[in-house]
Amino acid sequence: MRKQLVYGILLASMALSLTACDGSNYKKATELYNNGQYAEAAEIFTKLGDYEDSADMVLACQYGEAKALYEAGDYEGALEKFEGIREYEDSAEYIAKAEHEIMVTTYADVLEQLEENDWYYNGGTDNKLNRISFSGTDATISYVFFDGNGKHEGEDITVPFVINDSSIAMTLEDGSDLNIGYTAGTDGVKLGTGGYYTLDEVDAALQGYWELRESKPVYPFSYVGTYEYHLHIDQGFLESESANTPNPIFAGGTEYFYFGPYEGNYALNFGGFDTDMDHGDYWFWNIVDGKPTILHYAELCQKSETEGMPGQSGYSF
Repeated sequence: MRKQLVYGILLASMALSLTACDGSNYKKATELYNNGQYAEAAEIFTKLGDYEDSADMVLACQYGEAKALYEAGDYEGALEKFEGIREYEDSAEYIAKAEHEIMVTTYADVLEQLEENDWYYNGGTDNKLNRISFSGTDATISYVFFDGNGKHEGEDITVPFVINDSSIAMTLEDGSDLNIGYTAGTDGVKLGTGGYYTLDEVDAALQGYWELRESKPVYPFSYVGTYEYHLHIDQGFLESESANTPNPIFAGGTEYFYFGPYEGNYALNFGGFDTDMDHGDYWFWNIVDGKPTILHYAELCQKSETEGMPGQSGYSF
């Protein structure tokens, strides 16, 4: 009986000693934590197990260490730490911010080159043209569309994008994803494998002769006439002419009416031409089937198989 009593006293004494030791270690770990020595504090809190709130303090130390790395600009180190405590407080937000900072640093040269140009691409129909521009890690998409009354502008949308070694990805306002491949080199960034053009590339592709032949009603009666339009684009210079069959009620035996030639200088704008040529606001351009293409109002033109204009006496209807 006496031995059991002595043994119990010894156990109680040991427990009190251990408790005092745990309390001392907890206090030491807390001081380390308050001093920003998170790794050392976490080591002690981990050994304390379920003493007091030691388990929670381990997470707090890991969070503090990760946040300190982030604030010091060690985004990769911070990301690794935050990944281990993704569900703790606002760690998920810091993960996103760290990934963003890593992306900005890794692709700084590409992002800078992206800001140097706008790119134009088809908007989903022959009569809609999109433009995408970049600023920082935001992309702004604008569009214009064409109909029988000319060119009309739509609303812009601006969305964030992410970039990796080969593509630029973003989620549009309607929830759809847009992924654009790219290559970067000494001559700048190229978007896509075709279908994305800078304004200079559009201008180069539009050089030459374009034509359109179509049938449509002749005002004011329902008589259907044939119309033919020609446009010549030559390094900042425009020339156009057209002809159409007459309404026989008014023109009698007239073979056709001829209009032109009209001439003027030009600079490309978003889907059209800034030009002093008469009726230059009848002509537009889009990216169709991956290639810059001329439109007369909303009608697609074709590259002419021959160079030169028909001239006043050169039409056949």
